[in-house]
Amino acid sequence: NTGHDGSISTVHANNPRDGLARIENMVLMAGMDLPARAIREQIASAINIFVQEQRLQDGSRKLTHVTEVSGMEGDTITLQDIFLFKLDHIDEAGKVHGEMLPTGIRPAFAERFAMAGIELPAQLCNPNREWYADVDPRRYCRRHLCLLAGHVGNRHNLTPSRGRATACRHARRPASPALSW
Repeated sequence: NTGHDGSISTVHANNPRDGLARIENMVLMAGMDLPARAIREQIASAINIFVQEQRLQDGSRKLTHVTEVSGMEGDTITLQDIFLFKLDHIDEAGKVHGEMLPTGIRPAFAERFAMAGIELPAQLCNPNREWYADVDPRRYCRRHLCLLAGHVGNRHNLTPSRGRATACRHARRPASPALSW
């Protein structure tokens, strides 16, 4: 922890829980004689969110998890999934089709966003698919809701951008000043 917000890093893991275990193992490999609980508390306080990307059966890479680190319960770091990839089908050509869907859990970091002047729509975490119709796409560009929700190439007029981040056709339109990061 460097004492300021805003860091980003990568870890190679199969899922967010495995990512936590790998981070803990890296700390243990440093040779410091720290208790496991102290290591886990530092990890839980330093990491806010995991965004998991996986290579699927067809070789494509898709976001599969947006998971929040919600704290500690006993000696265990608690995680809560906010969005998960739901496989719809695999077509005749072997291409994977699916979408990121909200789990229905509103993230705790929504309060921190609100303090920074960024309002997340109440429908964002609604697992009901009709919420897309209620969101005005002109207010959000790829630097805002699109990346957070992980709607890669699905609804909200998004298209894949060379397999990396999300390109939103509305990015050329001015976003709401309250949402500028």
